[in-house]
Amino acid sequence: MIKKLYTLTFLIFSIHTSSSFADDILNFGTQVLDEKFQSFTNIYSQCREAAASTTLSQKTIETLKGYPDRTGEALGFLNQEAIRNCSQPLFTEFLRSLLTLESINRSQPNQAISEKIQKYKTLMFPSSEIYTELAFSKLTKEQQHTLLSIKELRKPFNAIDAFERTWLEE
Repeated sequence: MIKKLYTLTFLIFSIHTSSSFADDILNFGTQVLDEKFQSFTNIYSQCREAAASTTLSQKTIETLKGYPDRTGEALGFLNQEAIRNCSQPLFTEFLRSLLTLESINRSQPNQAISEKIQKYKTLMFPSSEIYTELAFSKLTKEQQHTLLSIKELRKPFNAIDAFERTWLEE
């Protein structure tokens, strides 16, 4: 009888400890996720500032003038890709934390954490990006290759300035 009591006490203690450990993991994971998001947003802001202050050369603008103005949306895609590449290492760290926490949260569901994960996903993966990617995919393979071969378009650049200088100036 005493042996059964010890076993029961041990099981209750281990279940309580396991639950407490899961809470610790979720709390730690949430903290790490928030820190990674803050680090990412700092570098992302720096990349966007670099883009805003970087205008394309006149040579690149002349090349772009050979394309129809609908190419401007594809230019938006290239700009988004350049900014994403600029912030890539921290984006990857954040994404790893997000997916890890999401996986852990599936086994020990917590509504507040689920909502936080969803909020971050919405912020990090806006549906509007698919439109610019679609515009780029509609270009011919030759046009895509030409645009991708322009080094300036692979680094953050001011896409609005480029569009205005290419298709709005007479």
